[in-house]
Amino acid sequence: MRFEYFNWLLSVLTHRRAAQLWFLCVVLSLLSILLTLPYKTFDTSIMALLPEEQSTQRESVRLAKRQLTDSASTRMLFLVVDNDRENSITAAENFTRALRRSELFNNIVAEQTVDNAVKWQRFYHDYRYGLLTPEAQALLRKEDASALVSRAVARLYSPMAASVAPDIQSDPLQLFFDWQMYAPPKTPLSINDNWLTRKTKQDGKEVYYRMVSAELTQSPFDMSYQQAVFMAIQRGKDNLPPSSDVITSGILKHAAYGAELAKREVSTIGLGSLAGVTLLLLYVFRRVRYLLLAFLPIVVGCTFAFAVTNAVFAQLHIITLAFGASLVGVAIDYSLHFLCAQREPSNHYCGSFRASARRTLVLIFPGLFLGLVSSILAYAAQGIAPFPGLRQMALFSVCGLLGAWLTVVSWFPWLPFREVKQSENREMPAFIIQGITRLLLRWPTIDVWPVRAGLLAVFFLAVLGVSQIDVDDGILRLQTSPVELLAEDRKIQQLTGDISGSQFFVISGNNAEQVLQHAEAFMPSLQELVEAGALYDFQSIARVLPSLQSQQQNIVLQSEKVYINDGLLFDFLDAIGTPQLLDDFNRTFAGARQQLLTFEDWSQHDVSQPLRPLWLGEIDGISHMIVTLAGIEDRDTVASLATLAEQHAHVEFVDNVAALEAVLTYHRQQFQLWLFAAYGIVFLILSWRYTRQAWRIVAAPGLASLITLAVFGALGIPLNIFNLLALLLVLGIGLDASIFLRESRRSPHTWVAVTLSSLTTVMAFGFLALSETPVLHQFGITVLVSLAGIWVLTPCFVDKPEQELANT
Repeated sequence: MRFEYFNWLLSVLTHRRAAQLWFLCVVLSLLSILLTLPYKTFDTSIMALLPEEQSTQRESVRLAKRQLTDSASTRMLFLVVDNDRENSITAAENFTRALRRSELFNNIVAEQTVDNAVKWQRFYHDYRYGLLTPEAQALLRKEDASALVSRAVARLYSPMAASVAPDIQSDPLQLFFDWQMYAPPKTPLSINDNWLTRKTKQDGKEVYYRMVSAELTQSPFDMSYQQAVFMAIQRGKDNLPPSSDVITSGILKHAAYGAELAKREVSTIGLGSLAGVTLLLLYVFRRVRYLLLAFLPIVVGCTFAFAVTNAVFAQLHIITLAFGASLVGVAIDYSLHFLCAQREPSNHYCGSFRASARRTLVLIFPGLFLGLVSSILAYAAQGIAPFPGLRQMALFSVCGLLGAWLTVVSWFPWLPFREVKQSENREMPAFIIQGITRLLLRWPTIDVWPVRAGLLAVFFLAVLGVSQIDVDDGILRLQTSPVELLAEDRKIQQLTGDISGSQFFVISGNNAEQVLQHAEAFMPSLQELVEAGALYDFQSIARVLPSLQSQQQNIVLQSEKVYINDGLLFDFLDAIGTPQLLDDFNRTFAGARQQLLTFEDWSQHDVSQPLRPLWLGEIDGISHMIVTLAGIEDRDTVASLATLAEQHAHVEFVDNVAALEAVLTYHRQQFQLWLFAAYGIVFLILSWRYTRQAWRIVAAPGLASLITLAVFGALGIPLNIFNLLALLLVLGIGLDASIFLRESRRSPHTWVAVTLSSLTTVMAFGFLALSETPVLHQFGITVLVSLAGIWVLTPCFVDKPEQELANT
């Protein structure tokens, strides 16, 4: 009865109309690729492989992450380096001109003109009485605030007099001057020769680092744009003095490296697998036409897979193509089983290739069908994970396997090959068949008690090894950039004190005013960490825009302590010998004390531009703001920051690294359960065909997976989610071998096909194991080790011909 289902399905799929329909699908797939590929962009971001945002995460946090990521991804920093002052200026000017001429950047910030500082100072000058540093506020609240007078007088008789004396009437105690020093983010850079500069000592010589920053006009993951940017940077470097150099920082350079690495591995994996498989098949089958038969399903399957994936996803990930290249070693299985089945003496059929192909398909179709179902289940399981990149790989793999399978079943009976001659059955080297036959006859099986005891011992040893395995869900395992690029980033961050977006705070309130008040209440805690050296600095809108409440309190403080008779202002004027100016100074204060800086006025002015990405705006009636951090010392500091957030209402700490690692841990644990469930589901499906003997089919991939994990445990290789995803593929690949060997009653020709399939898969995934892309490497090394186990174990569990089930 079971054969009737297979025979009916085979008759439908081998009908001329089915072949024509599949041909039409392939033609349409090819046309869609040709029409859309010129306009398609490829994603090279490793972050696309990570889990999507959890639905339980607050919208404000998701928006903050996206806003900071967008801001960082479109920004590049350049440090022009030279140990000669004049050369460094010339180099910075030449490099900046080259960037501007390229027209590939927006908002290039290079030379710092006096106008920028004056513009900033003039904007805040009208609101100066409401702007006080925390230190000034604390001193004014004390009973004795004479320290402010002493400091102000000392400055007038110091080299700083030129900076503070011109504004003595509007800022006598230099409180606004102090605020101007406090408000901007702390930076190791200073304006030198009109450039933001960092001077250091190296080998006893001064080294000048002149900073240039620029915004990208296009996505940093656009490969054509990456090439154009690097060409522009190189042209800028070509115009530098011989002693000068440029170091760069930005997501674009990492994306470009990842794209180049993926492209290189696509060609290496694909061409390497292709070359290895070609030589292997030519040696075994000795005919070019059989080589064409073997590769035709792969070409058609990859074309169909690319077209479907291209249509479903707006952007294809370059790693999808690299992983898809490994299908060369998997999709060829169907061709190999077909070709090997044709060579089996019991299946010899002289006549047309069409008749021979039909007869062969009738014999192997149950194995082909069950093999396809098991492989598709294993590959499709990747799509369950909320990883956009893995979903692409799953769709590509499933469509590729289905396309290859349909090509074998629907097209092979209609291919215009000449008649099959009896002599062609001797084309496969005789020693291969003879050797395989002797090997299978002597292969130990589980039906013999010593073998059963040995396999049981291997099982317990494997379980013991698995219990010793470590897990590592660290995000750093996904890092593809080389040490040189990462070192360059760290150097620029140390030299410039650049902000990192990995950890930050989100502060909320009913409106902008309340958000600023909450930020002001929180900033002293952060300042303590800065003073303790655990944190280099933080960046908050509240530093440059005090709340209206704070501004009013500051004005009241000054009116009560400074601008009154016998107040601090009188003491100051008396100390410098001009007490008669007291009334003039008081009138100046009275005329400007009502000037308060509102959020609307600040946000609409150019001075707010650098900090605009920190304002999230209103979400569901609640306003939000970001506070970014720089120079986090260690993980203990991160823990302290999280504790601080818990102590302040309306403040949420976001640790991107910890959050991603927590998500990876969660999904790894879920996939551990899913792996067990997958074996159970497959066992139930196979029970329909093999009843109580279905355990023999799943035993080999199951034990091989345990052995692989035990090897990882023994070698200290940590486990992560990508190893578990690879074990799902091992299940599909291992089921193929068991199913085909059982369906053929341990035929030597089938074992040749299984061996060839294993070798071709090893060639594909063997290259993946050597990949520098962590995800591909994890897949490759896991499948590579497991395949060796599957090849050895499969004949152990498949019963010998005399023990075959009677109903088959």
